[in-house]
Amino acid sequence: MVWSIVVTRHNQEDKTIEALNQLQLGSRLFKLRKEVVQKGVVIQKLLPAFPRYVFVEPKMFWRRILDLPSVITFVKSSIPSFDEDEPTDEAAPAIIADEVVLSLEKRSDHEFILFDEANESCLIKRFQFGDRVRITNKYNPFAIHPATYLGKDQITINLLGRVTVVNVDEAELELVERPSKRKRRGGRRAFKKRRQYAYSEAGSEALQ
Repeated sequence: MVWSIVVTRHNQEDKTIEALNQLQLGSRLFKLRKEVVQKGVVIQKLLPAFPRYVFVEPKMFWRRILDLPSVITFVKSSIPSFDEDEPTDEAAPAIIADEVVLSLEKRSDHEFILFDEANESCLIKRFQFGDRVRITNKYNPFAIHPATYLGKDQITINLLGRVTVVNVDEAELELVERPSKRKRRGGRRAFKKRRQYAYSEAGSEALQ
């Protein structure tokens, strides 16, 4: 299978999946169960594991996909595209290794919901999708660019404002930063702390 990744508009991942299904194109939107606080109550919610990224089997429907209102662009490769009808120097959409998608599928259920990170079967040995990495080989022309791990010897870098996929030997990569889970402020615990602080402040003023 040939996979690529489309970049969607903010919170438009589900609409993109629906549109791709109407075009009868294979697609994957991997999600995670996360605890969020709504109106002071902790609930579980399904959120995209990779916000604004949707995997798709384009089947030469590149322009049809780009015409979708919810799609901004494809993640691009470092190789210029070639179109016999419209020659251009613009980079071609990146081809994602099938092993990357298969690896994520093995770490998810039939609805492509990724398993809990506490489950060893969902861990990637060295790097995880989205890790900030650095190329250690100083002779690699892309070594000076900050990079994001994509999977299976592939990283993304930012070249002149464009997200570009680059193939690199994974042995030449080192971890710079692993994105941590965001801690949300609010909820009952935070409210109780604020209230206790307000009471202590009021009490100290009364004693003065």
